[in-house]
Amino acid sequence: MTVGSVASSCGVDLANAKRNADFHALFRSVPEQDMLIEDYGCALQKEILLQGRMYISENHVCFNANIFGWVTNLVIAVSDIVEIEKRSTAIIIPNAIQISTLHAKHSFASFLSRDQAYDLLIDVWRCVRPPQQPIEGQKVSETDYESDTSESTFSSSSSIGSSPRPRPASPAEKSAQVQDKTECECGKNNSHYPVIVMDQIFDCPMEKIFQLLYEGDFIKTFLADVQKTTDIQITEWRNGDGEGEGGAERVREISYVKPLNGAIGPKSTRCLLSEEIMHKDFKDYVTQITTTQTPDVPSGGAFSVKTRTCLTWAEKGKTRVFVSVLVDFTKSSWLKSTIEKACIDGQMTYYKDLEAALRRFTEKQKHVGLSKADRRKRKVKKEKRRLKKTPKNIEEPVLGWKDKAIRYIRQLSAPSTTQLIVFGMCTMMLINFYIASKLATVEKRLHQYSQGVSDNKKAAQKPMASDQGETVWAWLVKNRLDAHMDTLGTMLQRAEENMEQVSRAVEEQKEKIKNKRV
Repeated sequence: MTVGSVASSCGVDLANAKRNADFHALFRSVPEQDMLIEDYGCALQKEILLQGRMYISENHVCFNANIFGWVTNLVIAVSDIVEIEKRSTAIIIPNAIQISTLHAKHSFASFLSRDQAYDLLIDVWRCVRPPQQPIEGQKVSETDYESDTSESTFSSSSSIGSSPRPRPASPAEKSAQVQDKTECECGKNNSHYPVIVMDQIFDCPMEKIFQLLYEGDFIKTFLADVQKTTDIQITEWRNGDGEGEGGAERVREISYVKPLNGAIGPKSTRCLLSEEIMHKDFKDYVTQITTTQTPDVPSGGAFSVKTRTCLTWAEKGKTRVFVSVLVDFTKSSWLKSTIEKACIDGQMTYYKDLEAALRRFTEKQKHVGLSKADRRKRKVKKEKRRLKKTPKNIEEPVLGWKDKAIRYIRQLSAPSTTQLIVFGMCTMMLINFYIASKLATVEKRLHQYSQGVSDNKKAAQKPMASDQGETVWAWLVKNRLDAHMDTLGTMLQRAEENMEQVSRAVEEQKEKIKNKRV
């Protein structure tokens, strides 16, 4: 549509130039030709109410909130909306609107003029997507077009006013409404890069995946929180040359400092990325190429890493993300094999983390705006699917004590440093108890020996043969005591050595903990 055509069709006026410029400054993913119509104060309902403003343009419904520097942006294409419904907060306060798409529900509350915002949303939606236009992936029947007498709900399956009820769609039209599988041009020509680092299907439309990867703050948050990079700088998209077969439609640059975990070499490196969108058609496919340079690593000027990301449609409105990698050497290097392996491993790790982050985000978006009843239904269905997959009537075998012992030993993991220190301290305590008992025994024998000497003095009047016998006995006792004292001295020396080893282990553990905190 031309600029202002939706507003004129709806009989409403566009916002002035300043408000429109402020609107596009907040939502850079919205095209410049999409003009702002009106904005309303409201709150987006998530875990908490995020107070902000709703912006209604000719083709998008946007929301922005800035709470103590925590910015929340939401962009909904009007063409993706399947239902707009009036809601009440706290059961009795009629100040909320729920906007539903095929993949999520978004609830907005705290409207001061709820009815005015609702009427404008309905008018814009009716102009962008007429009620006769069926929704992709939704079955169409005659009952779907019956008039709805309730003014609180307006969906694409209801009629407006006295509009005639359209005929049911034919099977051919139904098949055309579902998005077919597509294939990128490089897949057809077998021109993907040699190493595949990601080939996954996401239950999300292609446009949403594109916005997450190349628009908004998702990728910046991912780089900072997951990849632990710093000094992130992302330029705005600008027009590329677009000439020839390999010309880029849009280009931008990204730079950040990435930590390195190698035993040798630098601890971090600056990464310079050049992103190019080679083809962008949300009804067919998207191809994007990223060239990464790391000038701070050894031989960093001799190579670059190229990744080709292709977004295509999969079955049932899902999106396939296919990423291939090439390590391109512009100069010879004696570290070529090492560099190639390190680069491929790094890309594998990066896209594994990116896949997990995308799935967490898309899964979370599915539950945004759902009521507690809907969440309970989803949970019950998920549990039923899990029980169906679980094999039934399988009795666990009865294990003997030997098998149980073997299973227990296999489940044991290697002891940690803390466990080793505790074990060493307990061992030292047992050794000290043993030494103490030995010393008590020696002290007892010394007492007996001194008692025997005093008895010998009292028996001085006895014959010489008896004195000689007592002297021999005293000599034997003394030798036995000397041997015990030597043994105890050796044990005390070993105990001191063990205590020194335990002290050193404790100090090393403290240093490791301090280094991790730093």
